[in-house]
Amino acid sequence: MSELLALVMGHALADFGLQNQFVADYKSPLKDSTPFGATIWPYVLIAHGLMHGAVVFLITCNPWLGLAETVAHSLIDYCKCTKRIGWHADQWLHLGCKVWWWLW
Repeated sequence: MSELLALVMGHALADFGLQNQFVADYKSPLKDSTPFGATIWPYVLIAHGLMHGAVVFLITCNPWLGLAETVAHSLIDYCKCTKRIGWHADQWLHLGCKVWWWLW
């Protein structure tokens, strides 16, 4: 049970503590302009997903779960950023992934 708590705490750290305004703004494909004059959202979104994957990997010591978290978190955030799901669904899906990794 302590590993599940660590996964949830890691999610809170990566999604709220480590996510700065730049990442929050520019991970979305709906953001029209960037400070660089180029499309950067895929890089920012994947980098954000990689931070979450790293947290899962560090807690579980399983690189496959880290990779799965990277992909899942990026896809869930993509859906949120493109308004396919709302903020609450986004958070519940992220937490559902943590339960799934813990059960795995």
